[in-house]
Amino acid sequence: MSTQKERDENEKFSDELNKKVAGKDKDAYDYLSLMFRAWRLLDDLYDEDYPLTKEDKLLLIEILFIKIPTNKFFIKHRDTLLSQHVSTWNEWRAGDYLRNKKNPNYNLADMLDGSPANLLPVVALLTQGYEKMKEVNKIIFTECLI
Repeated sequence: MSTQKERDENEKFSDELNKKVAGKDKDAYDYLSLMFRAWRLLDDLYDEDYPLTKEDKLLLIEILFIKIPTNKFFIKHRDTLLSQHVSTWNEWRAGDYLRNKKNPNYNLADMLDGSPANLLPVVALLTQGYEKMKEVNKIIFTECLI
């Protein structure tokens, strides 16, 4: 369980990274912000390590059923992004399975965390091209995975 300070720092870092990834595409930025917010709420709900209010749960439902499906960036790139959603889900389930099996390779379970961070290079590619995708990958590998 992370502290409130760690959560605040992570949120600030994610927001700055989402801005870099989305570039001038506000809809892409909104999509990423929604995905990361939903993921945080889902993680808190599943792990039961951080209290969620009724309002938090309603927000999660709103994000998943209304805000993401009606986001213009998501609509435009639905097929590509949905495949990433599936991969994220599968990675999360694999990591969870390894943790529950008390697998000695816990680092692999952490690596398969299923964070929506795997969306960042894809969104960078869609909004700003291949070079931006490489730049975002470098940020992820040097600043996020340390």
